[in-house]
Amino acid sequence: MKIVSLTVVRGLPTGITRQLQYEYESSMNIDGVQWKTILYSTQTSDLPFARKIPYGFKFLFVRNVYAWYVAIKEAKNADFILMRYMPFDIAGLIFSPFLKNRISIHHAKEPV
Repeated sequence: MKIVSLTVVRGLPTGITRQLQYEYESSMNIDGVQWKTILYSTQTSDLPFARKIPYGFKFLFVRNVYAWYVAIKEAKNADFILMRYMPFDIAGLIFSPFLKNRISIHHAKEPV
């Protein structure tokens, strides 16, 4: 089974990068699953799964369009693509029907 986890964010929020680092390290111990963690950000990072968004796509709406481009490209070679929820994602209305193997992930802090 092949799974791609895709996150596209502005900056490098500490909570998200920690979650993805844990996911990346944990995925190496799953037998029978090829797990690929991808983080696109507007900032440079030394994380092994992090990539910088091309400058022309760093602004909100076009950043989300770029995320969908990457998702559609990666989904062709995966059984599932896990996409972290992107705020204000109008592009999802257009592109989500093209990804039948997509699962949306939303992480949130809930007040106690």
